[in-house]
Amino acid sequence: MFNFKLVNVLFLTLLMLSLVACSSESTSNNEGESEEITIRLGHAGNGLESDPYNTYSEKLSEVLEEESDGRIKLQVFPNSQLGNLDSMKDQVNNGNLEMTAGQNTGTLATYNPNIQVLDLPYAFETLEVGQAVLNGDFGQKLKDGIADSSNMKLMSFIPSSFRNFGNNKHPITSPDDLKGLTIRVMEVPVHQEMVKALGATPQVIAFEELYSALQTGVVDGHEQAPYTMLMVKLQEVTKYFTLDKHVMNTAVSLINKNFFDNLSEADQQIVIKAEAAATQALLDHVTENTEKDMQTILDAGVEVTELTPEQFKAFQDVVIGQVSEYLESKIDEGLVDEMLQAIDEAK
Repeated sequence: MFNFKLVNVLFLTLLMLSLVACSSESTSNNEGESEEITIRLGHAGNGLESDPYNTYSEKLSEVLEEESDGRIKLQVFPNSQLGNLDSMKDQVNNGNLEMTAGQNTGTLATYNPNIQVLDLPYAFETLEVGQAVLNGDFGQKLKDGIADSSNMKLMSFIPSSFRNFGNNKHPITSPDDLKGLTIRVMEVPVHQEMVKALGATPQVIAFEELYSALQTGVVDGHEQAPYTMLMVKLQEVTKYFTLDKHVMNTAVSLINKNFFDNLSEADQQIVIKAEAAATQALLDHVTENTEKDMQTILDAGVEVTELTPEQFKAFQDVVIGQVSEYLESKIDEGLVDEMLQAIDEAK
């Protein structure tokens, strides 16, 4: 005899199991929000409280965990534990590291030459103008160029300070004072051309080796922002420091593009929000500590010189033409003029 009651029970049971399965699938596909994620971040800062990249990583970690209810965690490797800056940049590009911060824009020229336009010496006169240019259409154009030519997404420009000349021979107040000096530079062609234009000899040395190079006289000088000097205690091995503000010290944060693209849309927004907060925290840290950093440099016995507007223009007159000519042979036609126009508009 056909048992309708049993059939109904079986049907209801199957229906319930189907609904549970659908619910389970929906939960697991809810933009990956139940997945735990660890982001590894490498940088060259010393990791101490005074280090702006310690401030950056602390804020990044804090916001990531808050916005994800603890699902997204940050693992930080300071003090070049994973290799020097160039190595960490390449690790991010290769997918062996998720993030790095504190990379200089000029070192990205190997992936996209256009980025080095930002290193045109004596182009930016204030950080406010620089930040406006980099947060606008021109900055976005450069970000897109990096994404198109590498496996990295440039998250933020971090124009935190200006780079200045330090040396152990004599005060620098005019272009002639650099003639004959050997100046440590990063592996940034535009910086090298700037030093050559001033009559000095550029010498590429890793940031981590610069203290020893100055101490032993391998180089006569270097060019740094005040806070980067303190990161590796260069004030201990520098006699003279000239605030000539030749290049805006524009660091960047980078994330592996494949890693970022594979995040859910919701998690991508969390990472973007957290990184923006971390960048602002770093900029605030540098601004708040600029006077203190300069006092630390002075207290170490370094003789500090600040250029007058007339002296600044003398450096512009010697350098900008020669370096612009070099740049225009390496980057897209008209890009220098486009940046200078963006600077004028930002003023």
